Amino acid sequence: MAKKVELIGLQLPEIVPEDDLPSILLDSIQKEVGKLKENDILVLTSKIVSKANNLLIKMDEIEISKKAIKISKKTGVDVKYVQMILDHSDELLIAIPLGDLVEEGTIDIGRLSDDSELAKVAMKKIPTPIFVRIGGQLYSNAGIDYSNHPKGIASYIPKNLDEYARKIREKITQITNIDIGIVISDTEMLPFGSLDLARGCSGVELMGKLFGEKDKYGNLKWGGAESYPNELAIASGMVMGQIDAGIPAVLIRGMVIGKSEAGINSIWFEKQQLNGIIKKTVKKTIKVLGLRNLFRIFRS
Repeated sequence: MAKKVELIGLQLPEIVPEDDLPSILLDSIQKEVGKLKENDILVLTSKIVSKANNLLIKMDEIEISKKAIKISKKTGVDVKYVQMILDHSDELLIAIPLGDLVEEGTIDIGRLSDDSELAKVAMKKIPTPIFVRIGGQLYSNAGIDYSNHPKGIASYIPKNLDEYARKIREKITQITNIDIGIVISDTEMLPFGSLDLARGCSGVELMGKLFGEKDKYGNLKWGGAESYPNELAIASGMVMGQIDAGIPAVLIRGMVIGKSEAGINSIWFEKQQLNGIIKKTVKKTIKVLGLRNLFRIFRS
């Protein structure tokens, strides 16, 4: 295990379509630390991947569907934003009444922002986040992002960021003759705050495989299956910042983990598998705790 790990933020110029992202990243690394080293890991935001690959949406070119209008009326979300979610997701799953929860005081918006008034304005734009499935992964609002784009422009996330990570890794290896790991992250809003999660990776071991191993007292460990790409993404998010830090990539040096050609999508469940897990979980809950316990949440 590593005793010392460095996280080095990389400031990049504004990324535009057709930019050679691997070369730009290497230029920044050269300025910050010199040459790459074996076992270095590079974490970068999905947004710069979207920008470099022209995965951008012009708001004035969006064609509105009847379904988008219907969902917009029910959720209070701008109809163009709803249409973008529909266009760039495989399946709509759940709608979270976030605005209602803030209004009734269940969620204290003051915990989310130092400027509650600005936060309320932002909340009104998307009062009902919609969680969707893209490929095998779950996203809020299909990963559609307005932030750090000119007015009238939004970016979207490709279905297989593992493939983009692989291509960036291969290009960097071709230029430097050094094989590094790549993690592509995206910020996700969760009930307890936002986290940067791994949405694509290449050359990084996916999990620690110590589940069931004996600890120093001989007990079998319940745990030990750390999700390395996600832990790397979360740690890097602390360096990247959120608003205008201008650090969309982080070089991680000193982390000793294995390499893998498998991508992050390989650990997500396919739709049929997920449906099966949900059904079995409901059945087991009814068997163990009773039907009344399962539905008590809806009666409270």
